[in-house]
Amino acid sequence: MKILELNIYEFGGLKDRSFPLSEGLNLFEGENEAGKSTVWLFIKFMLYGLPKKGQEERIRSVSRDGHCAKGSMRVLHGGEEYLIDRSFVEGTRSGSERVSILRCRDGEELYEGKNPGEMLLGVPKEVFESSCGIGQTMGAALGGKKSMDAIRNLLSTADERVDVSKIIEKLDRVRVTYRHKNGKGGRIAELEAEKNRLKQQREAASEVQGRLSLLRAKLSADEERIGKLKEQQSEINDLLTQIGYHQILCRFDRLTEDRQAREQVEKERRELRKATLKTDYLPTFSHVATLQTLVEQVEQAEEKLLAQRMCREELVKTNNVDASQLSFGKLVEEMGGSAAVLALARRKKRAKGVMIWAGALCLAVGALSLLLFPFTMPIKLGILGALAVMGILLIAFGLRAGKAISALAEKLGATSSDLPSRVQVLESICRSHEEFEKELLETEDEIRLAKSYLDDGLARLTSRLIATLPEQEASATAERGRAEAERLSGFLKKDGELAGRKELLNARILEEEKLLVGYDAEALRGQVSPGVREMTAAQIKTAELSKKMIQSKLDMLEASIKQTRIEEISLAANAKDPLAIADELSAVREKHRRAQAYGDSLELAISALTQAADTMSGSITPALSETASAMMTKISGGRYGELRTGNELAPTLFGEGGQSVPEELMSGGTKDAAYLCLRIALMTQVFTSELPPLMMDESLCQMDDGRVEQMLELLSTLCEDGLQCLLFTCHRREGVIASDRGLPHSRILL
Repeated sequence: MKILELNIYEFGGLKDRSFPLSEGLNLFEGENEAGKSTVWLFIKFMLYGLPKKGQEERIRSVSRDGHCAKGSMRVLHGGEEYLIDRSFVEGTRSGSERVSILRCRDGEELYEGKNPGEMLLGVPKEVFESSCGIGQTMGAALGGKKSMDAIRNLLSTADERVDVSKIIEKLDRVRVTYRHKNGKGGRIAELEAEKNRLKQQREAASEVQGRLSLLRAKLSADEERIGKLKEQQSEINDLLTQIGYHQILCRFDRLTEDRQAREQVEKERRELRKATLKTDYLPTFSHVATLQTLVEQVEQAEEKLLAQRMCREELVKTNNVDASQLSFGKLVEEMGGSAAVLALARRKKRAKGVMIWAGALCLAVGALSLLLFPFTMPIKLGILGALAVMGILLIAFGLRAGKAISALAEKLGATSSDLPSRVQVLESICRSHEEFEKELLETEDEIRLAKSYLDDGLARLTSRLIATLPEQEASATAERGRAEAERLSGFLKKDGELAGRKELLNARILEEEKLLVGYDAEALRGQVSPGVREMTAAQIKTAELSKKMIQSKLDMLEASIKQTRIEEISLAANAKDPLAIADELSAVREKHRRAQAYGDSLELAISALTQAADTMSGSITPALSETASAMMTKISGGRYGELRTGNELAPTLFGEGGQSVPEELMSGGTKDAAYLCLRIALMTQVFTSELPPLMMDESLCQMDDGRVEQMLELLSTLCEDGLQCLLFTCHRREGVIASDRGLPHSRILL
């Protein structure tokens, strides 16, 4: 079979890649992590699918992006082209996988649901990997025990499904069931043990019969003791029954006492209400609480009224304003306040100064006119007279303004000099008086409000007192309300105590009546003997303890009888007739004889099959060594002329002088070359009709350039004979050597 084309849709780290292949040597070159191993895994996936969940190969194959593995591969097999299409999608558990094999010439699907590798190559995955896949490290044998077993089957029987070793193993497992290797186990030993067991059973039969007799005697004695204890138990039960009747009669007596006590409590309540209540109204704690609240409100109103009155008196005492001063202050207020009065005084004073100075100036100018003006004397006298008159008038008006200031100061009870300070003091006195009057008005309002609160509280208190007191005694005062609240509270407390006692008595009487409803006291008195009536508490307790002790003894005896009967039944069930045991022993001896004969036959068959398998495998191994030797001679340039292998396929080389070189003495490159030759020879033995592609993953990395050149020439020769080879490498050396040597190859860069 040859691979013509690889189409990777999504697989591992590769996606949407296509690789056309030649039918001879194909070199896949790429750096580490470029995908060479992924291509090799993809080919195995197309032929055999993915392994079970969790294996490393499966993890590397499924892409991380799409969580799937998909692709197709076109192959040539038996002169026909086939298209293999396979996909795997991860699911919740194991995932889903689909595979199809289409014949290209007509599109017919073949081998539905089957693995293409098994159908086209005829071998399972393990054989394909061990024979067609060659990795870098060759010293780890040829693929593991499972694949080696399949290869041996092919070499020895020409059918990997016919596993002689497994047949031998199955026969050996059957043999082991009859006779173990150490001779101490198996069916034969079990039958021997069965014979000994039957002998022991026959000897134990008489002992079992003796034990049964003892158990039956013990059962009889225990049943007799139980009878006596039950008689004692009946007597104690009769005594305790009478004690119970006596206790019931005592409860009847206590019930009568409780009823009398209840009547006495009711009588006391009636007398208490008659002595305490003055009206028909029955007070409650809510009424008393309301009464106390009203008393507190009245007291608070009285205290507030008293406080406001005292505040008014104190306010009046602190107001010592002189009436005359107050009248001057009001006059200042009427004139517009201190600022207006002072402004008027300043205007008057300023007018006085201006007029006096102006008048004096006129007189002075008039006097100078006589001396300075060049007028005639009459004119000068006229000017002097006019100026004198004007000056005199101005001075008169100025003096009048000064008299107005003095009059204003006199009107306010001050002098002209202290008028500013006097005006401010008077204004302050007036304002203080206004604040006093305002506070006094507010205090009067508070007094009236407190008086209204007090009147309202007294009215409500009166309505409450009238409910429990006659009208002539219901004086609406806080003292009277508090006294009434204390009187009613004491009454309610005593009445509540009596009511509680009555409730307790009612509950106890009701409980006793329920318990005693089915009993007749007179009938019970006739069933209780005088001795029981005189029993003390200690005697009653002793009788109860006696009942418990008797019951405990009965329980122990009944448990002992139950256990004895179980042992009796068990012994009787296990007891066997000696004659029946002898017959069974005879049958076991016959089985033992037949088993020994069958075991001997199995050992004979295993020996014959092993010898035949070794003979068949020995006839194939020389042909494998011959083919591998020819390849090794060509690779080594004649240095090694023979390569031999044993049953485990371990190589041994023989040089020109006949000296042997075992595997452990070979260099790494020589060992790789030997295994390569052995693996290729193995392919020719396993696949006799048509060779599959040879996969080599870094298989030449440990060889020197000369050995690589020889190996490439060998592969080229094999490819000319019909072998297809896929060589994966991370070096350019193989491609350079193949090109330099002119070896036909196809170079694919990853």
